[in-house]
Amino acid sequence: MSTDEQFVESLTAALRTETAGVQAPPTLAATVRRRHRRQVWTTRALGITPVAVLAAAAIAVAAGGAPGAGQRGSTAGGADPAPGMRTVGQVTAQTDAALAKGDDYVVHSTSGAGRQVTSEVWTDPAAGRQRQDSTTANGERVNSVLTEGSAEHGWTVLVINHEDSTWWTAQRPAPSDEPDQGITLTAQDTPEQIRAALRAGSLALVGDEQVNGTDAIHLRVAQPAAGLPLEIDLWVDATTYLPCRSSVAKRGQAQIIDYSWLPRTAEHLAKVRLAAPAEYTHLADGPVSTAPAGPAGAAG
Repeated sequence: MSTDEQFVESLTAALRTETAGVQAPPTLAATVRRRHRRQVWTTRALGITPVAVLAAAAIAVAAGGAPGAGQRGSTAGGADPAPGMRTVGQVTAQTDAALAKGDDYVVHSTSGAGRQVTSEVWTDPAAGRQRQDSTTANGERVNSVLTEGSAEHGWTVLVINHEDSTWWTAQRPAPSDEPDQGITLTAQDTPEQIRAALRAGSLALVGDEQVNGTDAIHLRVAQPAAGLPLEIDLWVDATTYLPCRSSVAKRGQAQIIDYSWLPRTAEHLAKVRLAAPAEYTHLADGPVSTAPAGPAGAAG
């Protein structure tokens, strides 16, 4: 039996006697923290302040639906229980199973509505490729970043600075560990990273709600240790069990990020590509190149 299957089975069994929450093994918490640290490092290395991590604020993700012309997909893992009969273990298991198939999608996220800078992210989990574009509130482009690679083999980062019409590239290995900062979610998270975050915390079922016109299930994610400042809520589509919104808040401040889960068509895959305009100036030693070695996450 695979590790994923064991995880789903253990959740379901535990909730037969207790539905107040699910506590994941400590080793899973360490896994997600390492993955988040890698993303934080990349953000610092780029010398860019993306909307997704401004002021350690929050995120929210709104999912568009499973592949297939915008149609809602089938549930992941069998018959869907009636809303009043759901348990946190059942919902968590269904969500984990849906996210396990994340490589089937191109994930599109937008964030920062109403703020000075907005961010748009396109992620191809299967290819290990992610593009992020940042834009001011009045529509002026700030920067575009393409990250390709993996934590195991390192990353190639292309940065295009639209404000001064320059671009540069850098090669970076994976970072070393940093002090524990707890669980968080960002617009740059891959489906696997969202799975790891859910496993690292303990979950509570809040109830059924509407999110952007979609029937959703609201989960609350507790940090693995007391005293960590971020408050995390997750909403999943009641049919597909893909995340449809997440909120990561600190001191009452929150930021919204909408997610769409799109089929891997040529049109959508083309969105996860980036090339510097011919008229831009190439810098041999941009900010990424002068930063400490080691990004290993999606572009910040």
